[in-house]
Amino acid sequence: MRIYLLIMLFFSGVSFAQNTITGSVTDSNKQSIPGANVVVVGEQWRYFQDFDGTFKLSTSVKLPFSIKVTAIGFESTTISITSANQKVNVVLKDEETKLDEIVVSASRTPERVIESPVTIERMGIQEIKNTTAATFL
Repeated sequence: MRIYLLIMLFFSGVSFAQNTITGSVTDSNKQSIPGANVVVVGEQWRYFQDFDGTFKLSTSVKLPFSIKVTAIGFESTTISITSANQKVNVVLKDEETKLDEIVVSASRTPERVIESPVTIERMGIQEIKNTTAATFL
């Protein structure tokens, strides 16, 4: 009886297949991007790269599945994985983000709004409390 149990445990371990995906992430200049996130779509685990831009992940998700590669300053890319032990080379495109500029400054001496050489908005505690935005800026 124990032998049958041992054989069943052996075959259940063999049937638990792992798909191993290896690859590298580079930018358009063929420079590696260290620290990019590699995520199997539908899983909660994240895989990070080495400092040389390579990654290796093992998952039990059935083929075919997709992986999503993201990095700060680059557009995210989704790649379809169709075979086990597949090697993937990902090239991420630069993402241009333009932000609005906000300058916050203060002076030690009180100034009148009319005498200031730049545009000044004064907000008191009541205006901050009454704003409907998430932040008062």
